[in-house]
Amino acid sequence: MKRILVLILLTTYPISHISSKEENSVSDVTEIRKDQNRLNSEKIKRKSIVKLAGESIKVRKNEDIDEVVVLGGNIYIEGAVNHAVAILGNIYVKGTVKNDIAVIMGNLYLYEGAKVKGDIAVIGGKIVNKEKIPIAGDVVEIQFFSCQSWVCKSFILKPLLGGVYPSYSNDKYKEETLYALETERLERVEDLFKSFMFPTIVLLIGIFLFLILPEPAKKVLEILKRDNLQSTAIGFMVMLLFIPVITILVVTLIISIIGCPLLLTIPVIVVIYATSLLIGYSLSLSYLGERIFPSLEGKHILALVLGIVIVHGINIISHLLYLSSYTILETLSWVLWLVYVSVVIFLSAMGSGALFSGLRRR
Repeated sequence: MKRILVLILLTTYPISHISSKEENSVSDVTEIRKDQNRLNSEKIKRKSIVKLAGESIKVRKNEDIDEVVVLGGNIYIEGAVNHAVAILGNIYVKGTVKNDIAVIMGNLYLYEGAKVKGDIAVIGGKIVNKEKIPIAGDVVEIQFFSCQSWVCKSFILKPLLGGVYPSYSNDKYKEETLYALETERLERVEDLFKSFMFPTIVLLIGIFLFLILPEPAKKVLEILKRDNLQSTAIGFMVMLLFIPVITILVVTLIISIIGCPLLLTIPVIVVIYATSLLIGYSLSLSYLGERIFPSLEGKHILALVLGIVIVHGINIISHLLYLSSYTILETLSWVLWLVYVSVVIFLSAMGSGALFSGLRRR
């Protein structure tokens, strides 16, 4: 009998102990959920958030933030902010902005329930739904590459987006529409239009060189035809050494006593080197056009145009493939983009190397 009682006690104790632990764990989870609900209902105030590494910021409904600044990322506002600034990114507002909004090279999306009590400045982008959202302050909108016309929407955006252009009259706030369709796919379309900016600048530089400074430009082309391998080696050597040398120079000037005023020369050096890369790249494209089409010998501007079409056509095809929702086409677009970037770097190094060779021989 005693043995039976001992066995009953031994078998029932762990069960009772476990059941008490389970009850405690359930009560703990309930308390945690209550604390989370209480935190979500309370207003969280923060001074400022700054992200400079391409990260995005989401201001939730229960958050009240003084300043939000993002470089290379997006800002999603469901709560309240005082100031919002996005550079190379977009701002999406469903909450309240108490003061000003500034967007540089990005778009501003205003949704049902959004409130803007200050000024809005959008440079290099567009403001979506501004007619339906009350804005207390002034509005400045400067678009570089936009697709707001009826022709663009009907014959460009609709085919690229599968015949569906997003409607902003829908009162429902759907994250899948906000993030997936309006931000991702429309940004890809705008990236396609922006991809024409760089070749346009290169073409203008080339036309200026061949019309205003024809003799120096022809001399660089002769160096490219005669010593393209040497020019490429010099260009890559300067390209690889430029950043370390500039870094060492900056550190040295900061440490030295008389070096601080000389720091002002660093931006000038960077601008000069960047200009040499652009000039060298433009002349290399002309050289490429003449090499591929020997009949264009001496027709430098036409050769430049064909060189731009060949090289930057790869980039445009890459952007067109990236508009697709098929993974294999997106992967192919990344491969083409890497090829394009590699060609641009190679031609820039070759052209700048020929430019440096010409200056050295002078």
